[in-house]
This record gives sequence, C-alpha cells and structure tokens, in this order.
Amino acid sequence: MGYETLSKIFFNSCDNYYKDFDCFSFVLPITDPEKLEDTHDSPYHFPCTVKVYQRVVDDKWKFLKTLKINTFEQYSKLRFETIYRK
Repeated sequence: MGYETLSKIFFNSCDNYYKDFDCFSFVLPITDPEKLEDTHDSPYHFPCTVKVYQRVVDDKWKFLKTLKINTFEQYSKLRFETIYRK
C-alpha cells in the first residue's frame, strides 16, 4: 500500500472515528511547549507515571495499565510494545 492510498484511507476515516485503526492514548505530565525556555528542551519530565488507554469503539476508551517510567527511552519502549504487541 503506497502513501497515496494510506493517506486517503486515513483522512476519509475521520467520519467513522477511525474504526479500522487501533488507537492508543499515553497520558503523562508535560510542560507546555510555549513555556519552555529553550524550544529544543523536552516537555517530558521523568520519572513519572504513565497511564495507557486503548480505544474500543467510537469515543469509548479502555484503561490498560499504569506504569512508572524513569526515562524517555523507557517511555518510547512502552509505546512501541503497546502498539505493536502480539
């Protein structure tokens, strides 16, 4: 599937809440990017607690887990493993 096809599917799915897509939400505290002194600074603060949710249908979400994350690398691994889990 090429970019053009994928782009059409993605943008045409807005009306049906992306029902054919697996959607996840990772909730953690961040600093407002507008309030960062240096725009290259990370808005994330570690260690922190991350709550993970998965969209079930339409606008309904299921809580999956809460984890304490110590680094950005751990946060990236959490996202990858959650989205691409078997």
